[in-house]
Amino acid sequence: MQGSKVHRYGLLLGLVLFALGATLSSAQVDLFPPGCRCERALSNSPYRLNYMSYNNFPDGSSQLCFVVTLTTCNPLLKCCNAYDLHKIELDVLPVCKPAVTQVSVDGKRWNSWELNVKLGVLRVNNLKKNITTGAGTYLCIALKAPCNTIGTFCNGGNVGTCKYALFNSGEMDCCPVGLTGVYPPPPP
Repeated sequence: MQGSKVHRYGLLLGLVLFALGATLSSAQVDLFPPGCRCERALSNSPYRLNYMSYNNFPDGSSQLCFVVTLTTCNPLLKCCNAYDLHKIELDVLPVCKPAVTQVSVDGKRWNSWELNVKLGVLRVNNLKKNITTGAGTYLCIALKAPCNTIGTFCNGGNVGTCKYALFNSGEMDCCPVGLTGVYPPPPP
């Protein structure tokens, strides 16, 4: 009888811990950027990604542009001090992969990018910017229908925003997350 009680309590404890583990795992999956162990606090970063412009063309294609700006942060924090800008990630709808026709950085076609359908992330890699060259970095994404607006391209974009993360190089342990966009969203 005593062993039976211990077994039941052990089983119950195991189920509770499993449920807690499942909850933590699903919470971690919901974090942006997904699968990353990094500092996400935007206040710790010297960089921001600001929505710059939206151009709609007669053929139904469009171009979303963003610019990196600098802000102040506490230089004693790792993600503020000597933080380079290696990668920008955007939280996008996975179905939009075929809609991305081109990515450009500083007006030049950029080949170091990918749209990960499983994670819903557009990654623009190998920026190789530092605190001096990062400010004013211009990122443009050429899109075609049905994902040719911020509202149809970004996950949650229907409210006119796009979630982003800015990564450092090396260990990529800094990935401050912010929202950028237009308020209200442009018409479809």
